[in-house]
Amino acid sequence: MNSENGLILGEEPKALRRRACLEEMREVINRTGPWSINKAHFARKYNFKRDTVSGWYSNLIKSIPPEKSETIRNMGMDYIKRAMAEIEKILEDEKASRIAKLKAIEKGNDTLKLVAPFMEAYGLKDKVAEKHEILTASLDLNKILEIAKEKAERMRKAQAALG
Repeated sequence: MNSENGLILGEEPKALRRRACLEEMREVINRTGPWSINKAHFARKYNFKRDTVSGWYSNLIKSIPPEKSETIRNMGMDYIKRAMAEIEKILEDEKASRIAKLKAIEKGNDTLKLVAPFMEAYGLKDKVAEKHEILTASLDLNKILEIAKEKAERMRKAQAALG
């Protein structure tokens, strides 16, 4: 409940919810970077459609001053590089368990899901509809590892293109 007007969050007028949502997203972007924004979470929290929040997010990204944009872009690329290096180390470790390798693959997939929107938001790549589905139940571990290594290689190439 909002103590100022006695209304439950989500029942407040749209303009107030919109302002609060934008302020919180700006704060998260400034504190931890744009890749930390969970649009579905903000949509639920402020009672808006995800597409609406996604549009606001895109506008926020576009409104970041160029000097700050470069800093955030570098932070994002550093995060992605560190995450992929950690994943690669686990996948190449012969002593790592199958569970550890599967978890690393999941983390890699999650990280790769961030890459395209991140690059699109900063104009580093054209928007292309992408959908990757892996049915792990029907794949053996070697096939999963092969797919993960291919994805890691694509990530390395994308990083190299960014300089």
